This record gives sequence, structure tokens and C-alpha cells, in this order.
Amino acid sequence: MALYMPTGGFFMILEWFSALEGVASLATLLVLLWQIGMLLRQLRFNAVLHIYDINRDLIGRALDDPDLRKVLDGEQIADASKEKRYFQLWINQIKLIHLGWRSRFLPRTSWPSLQKDIGDFTSLPRFQTNWKEVSQYYSGDFREFLEETKRKMSQ
Repeated sequence: MALYMPTGGFFMILEWFSALEGVASLATLLVLLWQIGMLLRQLRFNAVLHIYDINRDLIGRALDDPDLRKVLDGEQIADASKEKRYFQLWINQIKLIHLGWRSRFLPRTSWPSLQKDIGDFTSLPRFQTNWKEVSQYYSGDFREFLEETKRKMSQ
């Protein structure tokens, strides 16, 4: 005995409603994916802004302090502990940039200029002297990153 399935009126409306519900679900999913993409772009943009804010602060300190300006010019200053603290701030900033890059929080388009800035700074002889003293406290991948950056700068 075959089952009887009504096909008219009310049941037709239910079929259309079910199909419409599927389309609405798909549209909602597409909007959600678009919003996630926008959020990721915003997070990447904010990460770059934060990096440049800190860089600007560190450079501003040097512009306001003749000793720190000498450090940026690659000169040795009388207050060795001041120099070490300043280099430590820069090393920590570079470490955060490296972590942001590894975690894919930085846009690919920002990376070449950041890497060049890192290479320029880390090639300073005074930086190298300070780095040798503290490098063992940093992870191997960060040390390798600085070595690779140094190699690229010397080419």
C-alpha cells in the first residue's frame, strides 16, 4: 500500500519556505565569512599600527635624549646600562614583530620594509655587541631569524 503525500496548497508553501530557509542560511554563512575576513584584516592592520607606534616611541626617545641618539647612530655612550636598556627595548620590539609575523598577524605587504628596518638596526656594531650578551635568553627560532636577516643585509 503506497503512502499518500498531499501536494497542493499548504504543502507547496512549506516546500518553498524550506527552500527559502536554505538560501537564507547560505547567505548568512557567506556574510559571516566576509565579516571574519574583515576582522582578520582589521587585526592585521591594528598589529602593524601598534608596531609603528612602538617604533615611533623608541625613536622619539632617541630624538629627545642625545645619548640615545648616539646609540642609533652606532656610537658608544658613557652610560653602558642606559645603552643596554635601550637595546633591550628594541630587541623586545623586534621579538614581538617576529612573533606577529610567525603568527600571521602581519600583512605580507608590510613584511619587507619591517625586515629591512630590523636588518638595518641589527647590523649596528653596538647592537651586535649587546646581542651577544643576551642572545642565549631568546628562542632558537628568533636567533635564527636575526642571523638570517643579518645574512640578507650583508648580500
